[in-house]
Amino acid sequence: MKLAIHGAAGRMGQRVTALAVADPRFHVVAALESANHPLLGKDAGLMAGVGEIGVPLGVVGESDADVVIDFSVPDAAVAVIAHCVEFSRPVVVATTGLDPEQQEYVRKAARQIPIVWSPS
Repeated sequence: MKLAIHGAAGRMGQRVTALAVADPRFHVVAALESANHPLLGKDAGLMAGVGEIGVPLGVVGESDADVVIDFSVPDAAVAVIAHCVEFSRPVVVATTGLDPEQQEYVRKAARQIPIVWSPS
């Protein structure tokens, strides 16, 4: 399964990257962060401590990922969910702290694309 990891430079994003690299069932095809992140362009595997994987840290855009895994911040999570809706891409939302309006957005988006999200 091809994965895009949103929030890849964060602690949990790095851990998801490391676990995905260690499991032959998964292939990290995109590592995503905000457009002003200082580590843009750095290899995601190096950031995760597993060596180079040939996937530079980039910004949200179209990829051939089968699913997006989001470990970011609430506003960024909503933005990546909107992107996933636009491109009909399933998403796993692991970001916490969404306010009620953001939570309602996730619920509405789940009517359009597959979303795994457990808010509590």
